[in-house]
Amino acid sequence: MFDAAVASLSKDDSDYCLAMFASKRVRQMAHDSLAETGRFERRRRCLPALVVLWLVVMLALHMSASIPNVYLRLRQAARARWGRAEMPAVTDEALCHARSRLGVEPLVALFKKTTQQITPVASLGGYNAYIIDGTSCDLPDTPENEARFGRPETSRGRAAFPQLKLVLLIHAATRQVKAVVILPCRTSEVAALPELLSHLAAGDLLLVDRGFAAYPLLRECQERGIQVVMRINSGFKPVVTQRLGVGDYLVEGTYW
Repeated sequence: MFDAAVASLSKDDSDYCLAMFASKRVRQMAHDSLAETGRFERRRRCLPALVVLWLVVMLALHMSASIPNVYLRLRQAARARWGRAEMPAVTDEALCHARSRLGVEPLVALFKKTTQQITPVASLGGYNAYIIDGTSCDLPDTPENEARFGRPETSRGRAAFPQLKLVLLIHAATRQVKAVVILPCRTSEVAALPELLSHLAAGDLLLVDRGFAAYPLLRECQERGIQVVMRINSGFKPVVTQRLGVGDYLVEGTYW
């Protein structure tokens, strides 16, 4: 999704982020995302919506740092890149208000636009391969987050923070995220499969771990023309109908 010049940037996260948004293509996607969601400022502000969008992206790269510290890194990177301060000094409260004012909608829109830039690459046996996998993320300890996503149980009672589940469709060759589904922490990751499969095309190859192995997934992939490779639990006891080679069989089974 980035212009060729972005590939030669320094490895510093802040400089990389600024150069990424200096790309005409990325700036246009960010501009369109803000316009479509109505988040452009109506009056001149010290923290324009586009700058706040950069800031939120940077927060994901510096998860252990505070919002003011991440903004300071952006200011320093801007000064080093352009030789002048492109971003003014602001109060901590102004940063928090600006982030709330931006909301999540522009980030969702920008994410969807970036996924459309993924170019299929035949990387495994001539197939365009994708992987489905999931992870969990802690959330701020607020009543709203607990009501929406829940709090997992632990061996010592409830967890310290609410959590959500992220189930991702990832391009195997480039590691680019094609799609993501957010679920409550106690919901099975299998619930994300229908949405994720809608982003695959006939002829794609899907690789899934044993936690996703199920007959409905296999049937859906066959109907869509999607090739699928599943890892099966060791407890699966199939009936071998034909031996093709060492550890390679055609089988019948009722595991699903």
